Amino acid sequence: MSLMDNEIENLTEAPNCPRLQTLFLNRNYQLKVIHNDFFQFMSRLKVLSLSENRGITELPVGISKLVSLEYLDLSSTRIRELPIEMKALEKLKCLNLECLGGRITIPRGLISAFSKLQVLRMRGTYPFDEAVDDNSECLAEELQSLNHLKALTVSVTSDFALYRILTAKSLLGCIEWIGLGFLRDSKQLNISSFGNIKSLRYIMVLMDCQGLEEVKAEWEIQNSVIATEPCFKNLVTVIIYRCSKLKDITWVILAPNLRYLYVIYCDKMEEIISETKLSQVTVLVGTLNPFAELESLYLAYLPELRSIYRDALPFSCIKEVTVEKCPKLRRLPLNSNSAKGKKISLEGEEQWWQELQWDDESSRNAFHCNLHHMKRLQWHEIAK
Repeated sequence: MSLMDNEIENLTEAPNCPRLQTLFLNRNYQLKVIHNDFFQFMSRLKVLSLSENRGITELPVGISKLVSLEYLDLSSTRIRELPIEMKALEKLKCLNLECLGGRITIPRGLISAFSKLQVLRMRGTYPFDEAVDDNSECLAEELQSLNHLKALTVSVTSDFALYRILTAKSLLGCIEWIGLGFLRDSKQLNISSFGNIKSLRYIMVLMDCQGLEEVKAEWEIQNSVIATEPCFKNLVTVIIYRCSKLKDITWVILAPNLRYLYVIYCDKMEEIISETKLSQVTVLVGTLNPFAELESLYLAYLPELRSIYRDALPFSCIKEVTVEKCPKLRRLPLNSNSAKGKKISLEGEEQWWQELQWDDESSRNAFHCNLHHMKRLQWHEIAK
């Protein structure tokens, strides 16, 4: 049954629906109250979606009546705590807690009670941001007890939280998305451990990492054996957003299949790939082919950015390059060979385009810049 987009304000009755198996209540933006008895006579319900009901701040304890529930979507609500009574949902296979807009309290022992859980999504939700007592089982440890878990998305806001995730070996094969935000006390971040996450397809350093000065990848080289291949093979998208002290993100060169790169509002970003650090990386992992799979490059509000890469690149897959408010960026790593057999969309401001420097006239003539339709992405568009 679908009751989506119906302007429902409250659910105070207890409908008698013993055979109901699916219920979609998405996008009832005025919905604020779900009575404890609402789910009382829905014992066969398998699918429940409350997504995008931002008026909902709590779940009724009566949700425990849904003993057959397998799929629960609470994404884009404002729920701040999961009731411990949810332990009764022993058949739950998929739980979506993405984009709750802040912290959520998850009672100890609740997640581990979902022994059949296969998918847990917590992108943009922060259950890992505080330390727990030594005698308490932390949430990361509970996740390790889920033997059927296949897909996990998670956001963390501290070094402690990150350590808890990256040292949980049983999780490394199912993490698809990991976001790092608000790392105020961290000046350096070593992301070499992310190379162990074989399923990782998305990493984000975002939103006011004000103290973060460097993101790097360092490995302990044992028995004089040097790695011969990049470590972030499955990484497709990287977003760097409001990391005001970062000067470069050279580590992205270790993601050979990177397709989308966004760097926005980084006040001290000077180089995307540092020429100095590049030599160190190439010694470590051998020959690299930078941005070989890159399709989209978006650079915006980077007042100190001077360079993307030292040389022109073939960019065999590039489709679009957008540059906005990067006044010191005078060169792009493009030449006439970069454009051969491809249609590349360049978007930028007119003054920036006029001041752009090229190796020769043929390189300039190989590209056309769209000066009138700047792509002004909103945060929700790039973070989805």
